[in-house]
Amino acid sequence: MNNDFKRLFRFDSIRLFKLLEICYYSIIAFILTLITIGIFEDDSIFPFFLIDNPEEKEYSYINLLSITLFDIAFIVIIIYYLTKILKCIPFLFKYFNKKYKPSFKNEMNTGINIGIGMILYYSLHSLDKKIKKLIDYHKIFINKLKLNFFK
Repeated sequence: MNNDFKRLFRFDSIRLFKLLEICYYSIIAFILTLITIGIFEDDSIFPFFLIDNPEEKEYSYINLLSITLFDIAFIVIIIYYLTKILKCIPFLFKYFNKKYKPSFKNEMNTGINIGIGMILYYSLHSLDKKIKKLIDYHKIFINKLKLNFFK
């Protein structure tokens, strides 16, 4: 039997601690991201971030694109620093298993990505609407190109 297949179903203390570390960092990342995004989505604190709903106002393509790119750049910066902060937090359960080496195969990064990703996927509605509006602009542009091309 293939060695990778055997390792897939192996469950020992190392595998348990890997899963525990992923869960540990997912939960911490989830909580910190929830707090951080809540702060940045508060219009009274950051009135320039993730606000304008493209359905409420009619934006030009360039204006909407620039607002969306600003939001994306801001989110990248937030994620960058959240990850830096989270990497300063030690895996506390490492003391219970002397054989386990924390984040030997990037378990910390897996946990952080899951925790941050869940919050960002569900919380950034205004960015989602902007991206959908940009896609609509592109569809209109492509349809105009098709009409002009096949005249």
